Amino acid sequence: MLTNARPQVIVEFGSNSLKVMQIVRPKAQALVDYRVPLRLAAQILPSGDLSEPGIQSMISQIQKLHREYGESSDLRIFGTQALRQARNRQDIVERIKQETSYQLNILSVQEEAEAAFKGIKSGLKLKGKVLCFDIGGASTEIIIGSGKGILNSFSFPFGAVNLSRRWIRHEPISLCEFHLLQDEIHRQLRFKSPKITSLIGTGGSIVTSAMVALGLPQAEESKVNSFRLRSSELMRQVQTYRALKSQDIAKIPGMDPARADIILPACMIMQRLLEICGQEEIITSSRGVRHGLLGN
Repeated sequence: MLTNARPQVIVEFGSNSLKVMQIVRPKAQALVDYRVPLRLAAQILPSGDLSEPGIQSMISQIQKLHREYGESSDLRIFGTQALRQARNRQDIVERIKQETSYQLNILSVQEEAEAAFKGIKSGLKLKGKVLCFDIGGASTEIIIGSGKGILNSFSFPFGAVNLSRRWIRHEPISLCEFHLLQDEIHRQLRFKSPKITSLIGTGGSIVTSAMVALGLPQAEESKVNSFRLRSSELMRQVQTYRALKSQDIAKIPGMDPARADIILPACMIMQRLLEICGQEEIITSSRGVRHGLLGN
């Protein structure tokens, strides 16, 4: 754990967005917490490499963050699924080190699960056995645990970005595309859920759904964290999104415009998880991987 009062900046390159959080110790008060929609998952080439524009966007963001925070804070940079799966990930690490002097740490599946669970626990009191999920751009992470720690974790290689790119060709989504997308999620997202007391979601998709349900113009942790998203509300949102173009979805109160074109598959994944787990609601966690990485 850090013992000085120098702010720490956690930079997380996710498959869908870049997340930046600046924390000052010892109260762990967030001075800055925001997202930039980079869509790295959409920039993986057929060869498996992250494209040159994708790499350059990362370098540009790190250089910008250095100018903003490098002199006053400790900058720590992490990557998740899109960078894990990139065939040229070692070249990316070396390029970033050479051009920015910063070390990019690409988390393993287990390290990401541990950070996410730690982040969730920092904001919610866990009762009994819980199943937590994080829907990213290129993967869906599942964590089963309790207040004592993680019992099991696994990852599915699909998320809101790659499902949207593969299955949605029209706006609004056609009836055929909707059912093909639904069938694909049901085919791929299969596992036996243990008996749990709660289903908990973290990440941008569940937070956005909670904000839409609440009609919030911007995220408020005190209202979003621990919000209970009912299956009926999730169904309402799915039916709304499937009938609209992304430009109209973006105008819905509470919607993050950067997620307008990918929120439908994310909500459909959440519906499937409710079905698998036999739950009627999802508890929202506004905290996740970046919170769990603090002090590591």
